[in-house]
Amino acid sequence: MWISYSDSEVNRFHPVCERALNLALARIGKTNEYRVLHHQYTGSLEMDFAIQNIQTGRYLCVIEVKRTPSDLNSARNQYQAMSYVQMNAAESEKPFYVLTNLEYILPFRYEASRSRVFQQMLAPGLLEVGRFEGSIQAEFEDALANSFASLISGFINNDYTYLVTLEQFESHMRAISNNSPKWKSSLAVLLYEYIRGAFLSVGRND
Repeated sequence: MWISYSDSEVNRFHPVCERALNLALARIGKTNEYRVLHHQYTGSLEMDFAIQNIQTGRYLCVIEVKRTPSDLNSARNQYQAMSYVQMNAAESEKPFYVLTNLEYILPFRYEASRSRVFQQMLAPGLLEVGRFEGSIQAEFEDALANSFASLISGFINNDYTYLVTLEQFESHMRAISNNSPKWKSSLAVLLYEYIRGAFLSVGRND
């Protein structure tokens, strides 16, 4: 296997991410407008990567790299990535941030009124790029670049939707609590979508 979860994050994961980010900017024709910065400081905090507007010096998004899929679901890691956007608010072009272990990408958009990090997750949620095991490095990096290109293009164009959260689920169900048939129907549909999404995220399609 060309890369594994036990490899050095900086020495093995970061170079792959940097190549993919630069290729992504090239594919959407933005290399004259934006650049990829590696190990950029915001105050006392060091960001893994940031996409910076060359002309204004402002950040379009922050990218935090981890090694395993479970690292992306860690509230601690999610808050760490969010803290970079909070720290560089005055230098941000847009408040987007991303957690990735390369196999998966989880996008967010910071908004003060959405104080909890799960409220800042963007649809469609966890994006699967591919799996290290059984993949060819060049093909994997090509797919990673395509995924980043789609996300970055959306960030530039302000094309985003917040992911439906359990808080919204609760609010919706409470609003129709007096309508038993509609409540049951909505519950069935929402739980089906939740289960389907959970299965897809762990690679179960049956």
